[in-house]
Amino acid sequence: MSTFFNPFDSLRRLRGGCSCGAHASEAEHRRAEEVAPQGDDIYRRVVESAVMRAIFPSDASRRAFLTAVGSSTASAVLASVFPIGAATEAFAQDAPLEKKALKVGFIPST
Repeated sequence: MSTFFNPFDSLRRLRGGCSCGAHASEAEHRRAEEVAPQGDDIYRRVVESAVMRAIFPSDASRRAFLTAVGSSTASAVLASVFPIGAATEAFAQDAPLEKKALKVGFIPST
């Protein structure tokens, strides 16, 4: 999936012709799924891809930026502006985000 690959790669598309948007075809998508990252790298790549898609809505502008400054510089700039580590930890938590049993009270107006 596009969320599992390096969003700082200027040659990779974040939106494209396959179901996930990162590949030119479904065949390329299936081949890439076989080498997807494992463990904590998955969460980090999801957060990085989401931030890059938010900052650069078009692939052309993202590629131009990455070609101009390089992927290491782009990663450092992004990390200095957005807390990638904290967002990754929050995303990877197993705790539920919502309360299951919520008690709502009613106060009549008299």
